[in-house]
Amino acid sequence: MTGNEATTLDLTVTVDVDYVVSVYAENADGKSDVVTKDFKISSAELKGELVELTVKNLTAFSLDVDVKKSIKCSKYVITAMQKNSYNEEYFIQSAETSLSPNPDYPMQPFNWSDKSATFTEHTLVKNRMADDPESEGVKLTSSEDDDMNKMVVCVYALPAGDGQAEVFTQDFTVPEPSDYDGSIEVQIDIADEDITLTSVAATITAGAGCKKIFTSLIGASDYDPFDEITDEAKRKELLTVLGNNRQVLPYTEPYKVDFTHNMTPNTTWRLYAVPIAEDGTIGKVTYEDFTTKKPVFDGTGEIVSAELSQTTPEAIELKLTTSGDVEKVRIFCWSYNECYNIVGDPAELEWAIYDRENNASWTDEYAKDEFSGTLSLSILHPGDDYCIYGATVDAKGNVSYPVNLVQLAGGSEDKDAMFKTMPEEQEEIVVKFDGTGEATLKVTETEKDEYSTNIEYTVTKGANTVKAYRIRTASTAYEETLEEDLKTAFADYPNSISGSYKELTFADGDTESETLEYLTNYDSEWGGNIVAIVTVDKDGKLKIADYYLAGTGDKE
Repeated sequence: MTGNEATTLDLTVTVDVDYVVSVYAENADGKSDVVTKDFKISSAELKGELVELTVKNLTAFSLDVDVKKSIKCSKYVITAMQKNSYNEEYFIQSAETSLSPNPDYPMQPFNWSDKSATFTEHTLVKNRMADDPESEGVKLTSSEDDDMNKMVVCVYALPAGDGQAEVFTQDFTVPEPSDYDGSIEVQIDIADEDITLTSVAATITAGAGCKKIFTSLIGASDYDPFDEITDEAKRKELLTVLGNNRQVLPYTEPYKVDFTHNMTPNTTWRLYAVPIAEDGTIGKVTYEDFTTKKPVFDGTGEIVSAELSQTTPEAIELKLTTSGDVEKVRIFCWSYNECYNIVGDPAELEWAIYDRENNASWTDEYAKDEFSGTLSLSILHPGDDYCIYGATVDAKGNVSYPVNLVQLAGGSEDKDAMFKTMPEEQEEIVVKFDGTGEATLKVTETEKDEYSTNIEYTVTKGANTVKAYRIRTASTAYEETLEEDLKTAFADYPNSISGSYKELTFADGDTESETLEYLTNYDSEWGGNIVAIVTVDKDGKLKIADYYLAGTGDKE
């Protein structure tokens, strides 16, 4: 410093740290003595909190949180979440992880700062690797279901000097959509080449004043277009749905957005863009309709004939004859139930066979040297009816229209023809209930309602019985098939018994008792639980000695 005027110095210091200021004067005659002053700014003497929070510009989709950091605070971690999910202990653990991520897997849950700053819905949750500049953000919803609209901002602040870290929270409630005055225009551009079977890309350009924006994709038939809805409640409902689907992003310049999730071919979709001003006002809710591409079957090859046969339950043998340009054949082979779950209608079947890039798990593809012989199609469910379709792929990658190979092989007119597969050979279960052991079952129903019954039962050992087994059948057993069910349960006896059972050894006398709960009441049409007693006689032979149908009354 020069001159001889009194001067005020601005020094950056840390609280609770000892400092020494040294000053001297100097002129043409020389230098003065050095004057020193010791000082320390104590955090305990400073007024105010480590941080101050302010939630502002709150809408149904976005918010800003101002964090004012005092000199007492060195740094802080911030996030927002649904209030019913907040747990302070877990939050502190996650905050400390955010400050010092695990070097082996540096996932950072939340963002942190050592300066006063404004955080948006986009930066309130990081949930990314520590070196990733992007943040996942927090999604807001105005839905009152399960108090989903009740939120809390949480800050974990560390002191600059001595003292303990502190947690600060501020609650807020996400409002319903409002203030959509249309003052900010948006343009959505979708080029034809950016539309595929299952995806779309669009360029979003917002007008002046747009600070945030979100895009959302819904089926065009799900709701009327926003500008055609006159009912205010319906408008709010649609905006809530749109906001729940996508994350709000900061807007600085035109950008491209891609959608691929759950899209299907030949379907009309509606892409919305919703701009938001700095004060939270919603601009013009804009949309653009488009239709995803549909499969084009222009392959020059053809499947002329097919032969289907089986020699084992595990596979179907398929022989094909083709014509034209055929480099590969594509086969769809699934049991009827699986087929119905994969493709609910002919259009979905076309897509599954045409678009192997997105549906590789549903089809098998065979090159020319493979399908020139006999193909072996794996069967996971022997005995079931199978849907089998095929198509050719030519040298340019073009696909021919799918053919029902079962219909082709049988010369049938049934376009839904299916192949009946060979059932798996079942080993005959040889279990005889020809023993001579006797036992009686006494049952008292202790609690009963329309659907289930609790019981106390006693088994009394009779003549020729060494021990017995109490069997609880499945909840859909029938009296007329009880013996067959018990044969299945004892198929590997004496090595094991399947299902729910208890061995009764009568070690303390001639009776054994037990309580059973939640037995499904027996019905002649729907079946139910059956409690059966199977005895073992002195020769090791089995006998069905007695049984009880659940819910049919006490048994003496």
